[in-house]
Order: sequence, then C-alpha cells, then structure tokens
Amino acid sequence: MSADSESTPASSTPTTFIYALLDPRTREVRYIGKSDDPRERLRDHVYDSKCNKENNRKANWIRSLLKQGLKPEMEIIDEVSVLEWEAAEAAYILHHKETGCSLVNGTPGGDGVERGKRLSPEHRVKLVASQRRRRKLESQNFTVNGVVGSLTELCEYFKKSRERDRIRQRIKCLGWSVEQAFAAPKRINGYIGGGGTASGPTPESRAKSSASHLKNPSRYWLGKKMSEEARRNIGLAQRGRTVSMETRMKISAATKGRYCGKRHSAESIANMRAAQAKKRKRIYTVLGITGFIDDLCKKFNVNKSTASSRLKMGWPPERAFTEEKRKNQYA
Repeated sequence: MSADSESTPASSTPTTFIYALLDPRTREVRYIGKSDDPRERLRDHVYDSKCNKENNRKANWIRSLLKQGLKPEMEIIDEVSVLEWEAAEAAYILHHKETGCSLVNGTPGGDGVERGKRLSPEHRVKLVASQRRRRKLESQNFTVNGVVGSLTELCEYFKKSRERDRIRQRIKCLGWSVEQAFAAPKRINGYIGGGGTASGPTPESRAKSSASHLKNPSRYWLGKKMSEEARRNIGLAQRGRTVSMETRMKISAATKGRYCGKRHSAESIANMRAAQAKKRKRIYTVLGITGFIDDLCKKFNVNKSTASSRLKMGWPPERAFTEEKRKNQYA
C-alpha cells in the first residue's frame, strides 16, 4: 500500500533539517533545533546534559529524563535550504509556542535572526502546511506484511523505532511505498535523496565509491600502513598490560560460539577427518617393533614432527626413526 507522498523538486542548494525533541512520556514537543546530522545532534544533546557541559532549561529537562531512565525522542519537522534555516527555525518555534507547547528553547531561534522577525504570510502558510502533512502521515494507518497500524505502531512492531525518521523521509520525500521503506536496509547510499534506491546503492554509486577508495587509500583504515615509530609506541603502551578476570570472562562470553577462521565445506571437513583417522591407524615396523607413530617415537626417542617430516619425504621407517637429527642440515 503506497502512502500519499509529495515529491520535492531537485535543487542544487544544500539543505539542512529542522527537528523537534519530544517528551517520550507525553509525546509533547519541548525543543526545536536545526542540524545537518540530526542523529548525531541528539547524541550530543544527551551527552552534554549528562556530563553537565550545559546548564540551561534544555539540559535540565534532559537530565530529569535521564534520571528516570528515559531519553528525549527526535522527529524531523522539515528539510529546508541552508539559506533559509534561521527563519524556518524561528517560525517553527513561534508556531509551537502559539499552539501551547512548553518549549525549553533559550532563544527565539535562528542564530543571527533579528529578534521578533516575522516571516511573510505566504512563507508561514507553507511551513504550517508542511507540518500538517507530517501529522497527517502520522495519523494514517498502513499495512505491512499483513500488519495494520500507524507509522509509529508499525515501527514498534517491527523493532524499527530508531529508524522511524528515516522511514518517514523515505515515504514523504522519496515517494517510496510503505513496504519499500520498511524492507530497505538501514543504511543505503542516498539516505534522503542521493543515488540510492529501495534495493540499495546503484551500480554507478558503487563504482564511484570504489574509485574514491582506490584514489585516496590513506583516508581509510583498511590497509593503512603505520610507521615503525608508531608500531614501537603501540608495543610499549601494551607491554606489561594485564587484563582482569572480569574482562576475560566478558570477552569469552562475547566470542563464545563465534568462529573467526576459514570456513570449510562439509566435504572438506570429511576429507580432513578421514586423513587424520588414516594417519592415526597407520602402523610401522622398525627393527622388529611394530606400532603406531606415537609409540615408535617414544621408543626410539625421536621427535614426532621430525619423524613425520621424514616419512613424508619418502624415508624408510627404519631410517626415519633411528637416524639422529643432524646439525645445520634439514633432516
């Protein structure tokens, strides 16, 4: 089932986002802000408040949520041009204050905007219409894999609450169907309007990324070469370092059942087991004494790896088990 979406015209002007922080208990809008990366900005809000880097109404409100084990929720209100974000932020703050929201913003919004600046009636109508379209999208019921519910309820049912803003942007701005928005991977090239599609990055985008990696390999950690001085400093920092038993237990629990080596096929495993069984059952006779390779090595006091290497090279068993290992010559 497709959502009623509206396509945004392509523009060469870069854009940014106007977002709102909501109280998770009442879903009331408490803060309006602007950010090029809303997810990272939300983490900064929580971190700065938790570490007492800020002391204002917003920080006090976030700290009160953290004490109850809660965090503010974020919603993307609008995507605007970087040339108009100051006026847009101020207009949204004024609009929510007029509708009765108890905002914790310390300023009227828009750094550098004249205090009390009023937008034109046409601009305000457009902003309010965009807000109404977002609320209409939230109030609609959709069907995904036989499950009917609102966008928020579907995100909670499919355990995609953290991707709610991304799913909403895919439906609203890219014109995707609800099934495509929920089925697409979490991160694709073109999160809002780039070269990505519902099935992932296009072949052209993959080719450009690959060429960029080959052109600037030093920008990426993969294959990065460290100098001898850096290696030596890392070695000195790690020398003498001990890991507590609690940390060892955590590492063991995290890696339990995980195999990081080469994955062999069932046929390869069967062949290796057959070779090992055949090797264990192989019997040799040396100077009238018959036994397995382990027993003969103990009897003639020969290293097992040395005897095995000699047998693989085609030595007769008597010579492989009785000849002493020579110095400065591979036996």
